[in-house]
Amino acid sequence: MCLAGPALGQTRFAVYTGTKKVGSATFVQVPNSVGGKSVDLTFYLTVHGEARKVLNGEDFDAAGRQLIVSLTSTLGKKKVLTGVAARISLDGRANMLYNLPGKRGRQVIEAPRGSRKNPSALWFVKTMPNVGQSVSCYYFNLDNTDWEKLTTTYTGPLIQILNGKSYSGFQVMRSSVHHRERAVYDKYGIPILLITENLPRFKGQEYSYRLERQ
Repeated sequence: MCLAGPALGQTRFAVYTGTKKVGSATFVQVPNSVGGKSVDLTFYLTVHGEARKVLNGEDFDAAGRQLIVSLTSTLGKKKVLTGVAARISLDGRANMLYNLPGKRGRQVIEAPRGSRKNPSALWFVKTMPNVGQSVSCYYFNLDNTDWEKLTTTYTGPLIQILNGKSYSGFQVMRSSVHHRERAVYDKYGIPILLITENLPRFKGQEYSYRLERQ
């Protein structure tokens, strides 16, 4: 089943950690020139009384393979706190550039043997999965700057209620060694709800957040 291409436009979210609202976010998804999609998820947060902007970018090809992943975090209007990006070749080499406090440079990290094709990246955008359908692949996790095995499962349709409003959606669960996520998408593949738990390698760097569509 082939659905419409990626929806244009911007979707806004409230961002929570636990029960506390810590900011807002915007999500933009557009088609790209290679039959896949480009996604930007931008957070606008207040950290210790200062404004912080965090931009997560990701490009996929028509098979759902990552092409480019990037993460930048700025404090105030100009100061770049962190900047990491990886351009991923067809043979699975993540050519990474990083600009971190006290550390900048380049690194090439090769993917393990195994598939990097991720059809779930285009679920509800181009295809409709069957209930219970699952995909496993290697993906490049910028939080840990390494490849991880990701498993994504479509658990079925549901009605999601947020702030008294009902949304018809499709629930997807994702997991890897350092990442767990529950997502509910609309028929265009735009998130309605996103609950993410990241478990980096180093203690004290764990974090989680919840995005609710506004």
